[in-house]
Amino acid sequence: MLRLAQEQMRRMSPGDLARMQQQLMSNPNLSRMASESMKNMKAEDLRRAAQQMNQARPEDLRDMTEKLASTTPEEFAAMKAQADAQMSYAMSGAKMLKKQGNELHNLGQYSDAASKYKLAKDNLKSIPSSAAHTLQLQCTLNLMACYLKTGQFDECISEGSEVLTSDSSNVKAYYRRGQAYKEIGKLEAAVADLSKAREISPEDETIAGVLRDAGEKLAREGGGLNMRKADMQETMRDSMKDPATRQMMANMVKNMSPEMMANMSEQFGMKLSKEDAAKAQQAMSSLSPEDLDRMMRWMERAQKGVEVAKKTKDWLLGRRGLILAIVMLILAFILHQLLGFIGK
Repeated sequence: MLRLAQEQMRRMSPGDLARMQQQLMSNPNLSRMASESMKNMKAEDLRRAAQQMNQARPEDLRDMTEKLASTTPEEFAAMKAQADAQMSYAMSGAKMLKKQGNELHNLGQYSDAASKYKLAKDNLKSIPSSAAHTLQLQCTLNLMACYLKTGQFDECISEGSEVLTSDSSNVKAYYRRGQAYKEIGKLEAAVADLSKAREISPEDETIAGVLRDAGEKLAREGGGLNMRKADMQETMRDSMKDPATRQMMANMVKNMSPEMMANMSEQFGMKLSKEDAAKAQQAMSSLSPEDLDRMMRWMERAQKGVEVAKKTKDWLLGRRGLILAIVMLILAFILHQLLGFIGK
């Protein structure tokens, strides 16, 4: 969230930032109001508040800061009540549209159902709460199901990509996007998505059947090499569940040449450079057998798709940057409660 605040700061002039900081700090009630507003907010709410702040135009933030600087607790409460009422109205409308869409879907009227789900999504675009996000997600997944029925496969893929941007482990999004890829002949993408869905939900036989069919088609059309690579990765994951095998592989990796290690890493989906491979071997040479085993177990988890966030090199530069970023986040928290429509 601090990174999002800093990105917004980069788009503003030093003069605007200084004025905003002075205005926010000049009202002693703002920190208290922000703290009270944050009490019932979930982590997802805070993240979405920061995202919406980052999408706002600098001039809109500047105007809102000026208004907030002179706001009394009573005015703040009135503004919050009005915003809450607007968001409640939008949520109720979206729920009704979703219900209507479900009824139409059950009747086989997929195009009409899709229209209801799209309207529900539009109702929720400017609502920053986690409840609105959950409802929007449900409508999007239902919309994907409609698009599969109506043959709108590109639209289904687009909706699935939208879901996976914010929820990278959503099995329905992977499954339905994989089906759409399969229907338009993008078999490698289909197998990738369906494999991910199968990994998340290994007991689902429907997913397994569609994946098997897509894999067979890919193999017939010349995708055997990619399938063999996928099989190799699966074998790698399975073998690393055994402690003795992990120890053997760790010792084997220590004695490989950097070239061989880099080549094999690509087969396992890791793509190490020769330089990185050499550094990894040097680090491994000083590890105890217990540490090697822990490392190999970590690799097994990573192969299952655990996403490790990349550290941003260009973080907050100095104390002043940190203070301003926190000020921007306080503003985001307040706007989250007052203006769910900041990104409008």
